[in-house]
Amino acid sequence: MPGADLYARVINWPGPLVLSAMFITGAALIIAATVLLSWDKWRNFARILGVIGVLIVMLTLLDIHEQKVVDQPTPELKVVRYKFPEATRFQIRVALLSLPFAATIVAASIFVSGKRRRLLLVPGHLKAGLKHFYNREYDQALEQYDRAIDISPNRGESYFQRGCVFAAKGERDRAIADFDKAIQYDPRLAAAFVNRGRLRIQAEELEAALEDFERAMSLKQSDPAVFLNRGICFAKLGVIPKAIADFQRVLKLTNHSDFAEPANRYLTELGVQGLSPLEKAYNNAPSEQSAGTPKGPDVLG
Repeated sequence: MPGADLYARVINWPGPLVLSAMFITGAALIIAATVLLSWDKWRNFARILGVIGVLIVMLTLLDIHEQKVVDQPTPELKVVRYKFPEATRFQIRVALLSLPFAATIVAASIFVSGKRRRLLLVPGHLKAGLKHFYNREYDQALEQYDRAIDISPNRGESYFQRGCVFAAKGERDRAIADFDKAIQYDPRLAAAFVNRGRLRIQAEELEAALEDFERAMSLKQSDPAVFLNRGICFAKLGVIPKAIADFQRVLKLTNHSDFAEPANRYLTELGVQGLSPLEKAYNNAPSEQSAGTPKGPDVLG
């Protein structure tokens, strides 16, 4: 039969040198893929190399398994037999069945170990991004946060800090989208509620902003940033007594200029005096909440 003859010719064509070259090529591709995956370089390309390498090795083994020779002891008699002994062919069959599973297990273990190593890089990217943020190098900060999110896409802190950069750049919609993601992955991230609420105030979405501040308040009951921004929201809603109470609460919690100065300013605008001299003196005493409060992504503006 023509088809059977063609199959036999194709199977029997590779000699020992060709089979050796095919096996070595496949093995080299598998090794290269393993090294790239372990280095966490060109992951997709490494996976393709690994699949091609496994297929080449399996094709080589299949060829060895199926190769036949023709013996002709007499002019009238032809005997077709497998080229390699049955013991060898049995080992090849075992290898053909087990190789895909072994390759899958090895690739999975390398991927997991590589993923763990990559996760260790996330804090460094966040730290570098925060440094760029402080220096107003927003594009460099975004690059660091993008890397962190690429490595660990389910980490709320990364989205939160990137959202702060977008907010600083005036890209409100992108900032809110990142704060949404941050809250989705870390519902206890109070700062994300506060910053999303601030942006909603800017968009005149006051009721939604108030909900954000209430959620933040349930998570951090003594955070001056929450009281300050909720007070602003109350003032814009016309709920003046609650606004005044929140601004006064800010002054009792901290004397840090990032919070105390705007609180005093809003109280003055509302026609209310801030703290009494005695209260100011008491509030100026060093405290854990007010001393050294950093101005970073938690409090923008």
